[in-house]
Amino acid sequence: SQKVTELLAGETAGKGMRVGEVKLWGVGDTAVVMLALEGKVNGSLYLLGRVSYDSTSRAVLLSDLRYTLASHDMMSRVKSTLGAGRIKSAIDAATGKGHLAVGEQLDSLKSRLTQELNRELAPGVRLAGSVSDVRFSRMYTTQNAFVLRVVLDGEAVILVQ
Repeated sequence: SQKVTELLAGETAGKGMRVGEVKLWGVGDTAVVMLALEGKVNGSLYLLGRVSYDSTSRAVLLSDLRYTLASHDMMSRVKSTLGAGRIKSAIDAATGKGHLAVGEQLDSLKSRLTQELNRELAPGVRLAGSVSDVRFSRMYTTQNAFVLRVVLDGEAVILVQ
């Protein structure tokens, strides 16, 4: 939401219109994008699409974004000044063309947890271990997040001297 808002908010759409706030959220397996228009045309445009996780590329995917019927009618009134292409371009730029790569974050999580599993707990007591794998379990949406559940495989031992 924040990235798309930064790309479009406050930008003049022409003929007395501008894009205000942009929100992105999920409902079930559906991504919802809301764009608030201000000026000569006041109201919100909504796009709906599918949200999923691709294990191969380790990315959250936003696909098939389409205007709702009500938004499609509104777009026909403002198409000459704002244009669907411009909104779609901003959404694509903010989401990496609907490809939100999370692999690096998963690798970072694995690395940080491995570091935490290798430390002194008390004088003469040491924790030693590692995380060997991070696997996707499932994905779901909330009103303010796409939640990715992962399973961490690893082992740890406590060494007492």
